[in-house]
Amino acid sequence: PQGEVEEALAAIWSELLGVEKVGRHDNFFELGGHSLLAVRMIGRSADLGLTIRIESLFLAPVLSDLATLLEATATRSDQEIVLLRRTSDDRAVFFVPSGLGSYEYAVALAERMPTGPTLYAVPWPEVDFASHTIDALAGLAVTAIRRVQGSGPYHLAGYSSGGAFAYAIAEQLLAQGEAVAFLGLIDVDLPAKADRAFGDARDALIDTIKDHARRSGSEERRHLPDEADLRTVIAEAQDLGAIPSWLDGEKWTRAHQFDLALRSYDPPKLPLVIHQFYAAARAVPNAAAMGQARPFTRGWDAVVPAASIRVIDIPGDHFSIVSAPEGLAALGARVSEALEQAFR
Repeated sequence: PQGEVEEALAAIWSELLGVEKVGRHDNFFELGGHSLLAVRMIGRSADLGLTIRIESLFLAPVLSDLATLLEATATRSDQEIVLLRRTSDDRAVFFVPSGLGSYEYAVALAERMPTGPTLYAVPWPEVDFASHTIDALAGLAVTAIRRVQGSGPYHLAGYSSGGAFAYAIAEQLLAQGEAVAFLGLIDVDLPAKADRAFGDARDALIDTIKDHARRSGSEERRHLPDEADLRTVIAEAQDLGAIPSWLDGEKWTRAHQFDLALRSYDPPKLPLVIHQFYAAARAVPNAAAMGQARPFTRGWDAVVPAASIRVIDIPGDHFSIVSAPEGLAALGARVSEALEQAFR
């Protein structure tokens, strides 16, 4: 491979296809690629800022040809809705990115969901998060969604803190007079209010490392010096498994800005039915402290009547339900069942 784009694509192909060495004249499909792996490749490429449409891969399946095509039509994919699975069903479901900006969970989930509606992922918009509220970000997402599906009813789902973003998107759609027939929250807590001053992205990442150490029952292996910069803290967090390997300083900073915006978001009471797919093995928050009628609603009964929340347990913890095969299989089956009921 020659050049940054070819080298980046070769690394992704090598990982996804299980091929030790990928040459610039190799063909994605001849190496064992297929449509599901193509969707995964598109997701991984988007994390690197490379826009790849599925039709581009079929048009230019050779690595060097694809790189040339990408360089000739270089744009960011963040403003594009990503097709995860197209079916003959004219109904659609839009998955919202997690609080880290990744929709990899949706790619994996799409592979476990029985044939049914067409599935899309809604990447974060490519804007300065520091100067945008959650409402503004949701408005941009709605514009992108309505380019694909012009009118409702809409079906939305989101994982982790990204689920709160899905709620904000639903709020915007309702305000535009559209119907939201399904809102799936995959182990999503009601956003916590900003009750203290928050540090910068570096300090937030150090807090994440400490939280990871507490969850895993292990102590931090090394002491981070006070003068450690964000790049050093990123490397430490990745080494400890506290954050994914693809998360660099720029992406973490955006995730931190998203979290700050989310803590300023006050979810309104909406006439919605929420499906809360909660991780059964995750520690249950203190119901009394959160003012909850039922702890498995993850606090959402503060803005939606408890009777309007369908709680569905998924075996596993917050991370395994979107990463472990058994968790994904259960989640895919339960989300599909809930969607089928919503479509009736």
